[in-house]
Amino acid sequence: MSRLTFLAALAAAVQCGDPAIAADKTPPTAAKTPAFEKTVLPILKARCTGCHSGTKPKAGLDLSSRRGVLTGSDNGAVVRLNAAESSRLWGVLASNRMPPKGPKLTAAEKGLIRTWINEGARGTGKDSGTSGELGEIRLEDLSEEQREFWSFQPPRRHPVPKGLQPENARRVRNPIDSFILASLQDRHLKLSPEADRASLLRRLSYDLTGLPPADHELARFLANPSPDAFRHEVNRLLASPAYGERWGRHWLDVARYADTGGYSNDFERSNAWRYRDYVIRA
Repeated sequence: MSRLTFLAALAAAVQCGDPAIAADKTPPTAAKTPAFEKTVLPILKARCTGCHSGTKPKAGLDLSSRRGVLTGSDNGAVVRLNAAESSRLWGVLASNRMPPKGPKLTAAEKGLIRTWINEGARGTGKDSGTSGELGEIRLEDLSEEQREFWSFQPPRRHPVPKGLQPENARRVRNPIDSFILASLQDRHLKLSPEADRASLLRRLSYDLTGLPPADHELARFLANPSPDAFRHEVNRLLASPAYGERWGRHWLDVARYADTGGYSNDFERSNAWRYRDYVIRA
């Protein structure tokens, strides 16, 4: 090939272009709508959930889940679906007001969150992200780690273990015992000896009421040979006011109940006992 012919061929190649090269210059297809779990949540975890998560998130805003983001803060909604520019979350992130400490979001991270809001603040799957759906917890709103939590696992019926050693098989009173004994057997462990009847009633009474059994209650139980004697004691204690007093206290603690005002002026709350007694009866 002469030099002139080579130059002519090269010029033609430059003009026409390689189809592969030309394909690279075509506009990219539209990016898939960001999904909260895989795209937005990792950003929020890295930058925001140090303050905005847990049982008492700052300003009441929990950013550890899509539900929390869409629920908003103590001051109202922080996301307006399909309207990033009107969303408080986008405003504080775009202006670098948040996070107050540490690295700010990069331009790429901000872009992902902006796009996510503008395209409906979607979760994974077929979730449309509307406010009417916030009354239900759905698996697509949860991270993969959260989905592994035991309460989100579907119930399964397991076969009752077989092949217990004779000494363990004799201890079985119901199917649950079989599971416990099989697990102990696999670990080369043994149950402690069965408690005597007096110890059994004492443990039951402390568990349910926080009090030891009275002498006459213990004597009555020991004198009752019926196989239903223990069941009777369980039902008796569950129906007793002492049971409500012991376990109702935990609810009252959460509600911050008190008979008096406490603190500097320890005034009496004259009708507070009505709520206390209601909880005990319940």
